[in-house]
Amino acid sequence: MDLVPINNQNLILLESVDSTQEEAKRLISSGKIKDNSIIIAEEQSAGKGSYGKSWASPKACGLYMTTVHKIEFKINNNFAENFSAASARLLIQCLEAEFSGCNFVHKPINDVYYDGKKLAGILVESIESNGQSYVLTGIGVNLKKSKLLIKEALPGPPKAPAISLEEIISKDKQVDKFKIAYSVKAKIKDFLLNNSF
Repeated sequence: MDLVPINNQNLILLESVDSTQEEAKRLISSGKIKDNSIIIAEEQSAGKGSYGKSWASPKACGLYMTTVHKIEFKINNNFAENFSAASARLLIQCLEAEFSGCNFVHKPINDVYYDGKKLAGILVESIESNGQSYVLTGIGVNLKKSKLLIKEALPGPPKAPAISLEEIISKDKQVDKFKIAYSVKAKIKDFLLNNSF
């Protein structure tokens, strides 16, 4: 595992991991990650959803990522809830910029839906290390249809049917998951810098 600066992004690429959220915590605790970094995995064996639920993360079928940002304030429950909702709306902005004409919908608190089906979710957590606070924004976006997503569906209750970008966009449109990841990371950074909590 290496920290790879691509297009001025602090990017950590992983083939497989239990959870990008848990990997972020480990890297912060060991001092091996920088502020304004992003972790992306091809698959997660124990992807995390909100409220302790799991997130289906089959290999090469989704964008599984965590952004890491230093913050100068203490996290409380009110922040976590508000920031989760804001992050979902920021993700929608990125998706709409990339795939115009698609009606992505924010389902509070932290989900993104399309046509009544779940496309993406957000998980916000925080960690303190060596006197510094960090906010971790975990994002999962279904990119391709998979048997695992169909079998498990995504967390409910009630169980919400899943949908992928592959099923939404035209066949001649390519999905650049790194472009989506960089875009949402930049929006999250700006949001944290320009809002007081």
